Amino acid sequence: MFCYHNPPMEMLESIATYGCEAGNVLLGIRSNGLVSGCSFLKSPGMSVFELASDLKHEGSFDKISNWLKNAPEPCNSCQYLNLCKGGCHAVSQHLTENFSSPDPDCPKVVEYNKKKE
Repeated sequence: MFCYHNPPMEMLESIATYGCEAGNVLLGIRSNGLVSGCSFLKSPGMSVFELASDLKHEGSFDKISNWLKNAPEPCNSCQYLNLCKGGCHAVSQHLTENFSSPDPDCPKVVEYNKKKE
């Protein structure tokens, strides 16, 4: 959403503007030990007590970590993809029940969806 008015990329980088870092540099750990990509995402059932073996065998964060490689439109062709990373995937999961969909609150996504109608 922070890129809707097409600010210069250099300015965004200079103020360290980043999108979703869930599962890459961020984890959410609940009081019962369940782990998720961020505190707003549902846990895939991994426990902090079994984290090493869960990550090794399940690849539970692969969907998060590899999202940029498989980004759908309009994100895939957006100049801000590497900064925004598709917006908040917890919002996508909550509103669309699809973690992989672009953040439906992004004005660029709203505009794209209106054009498809």
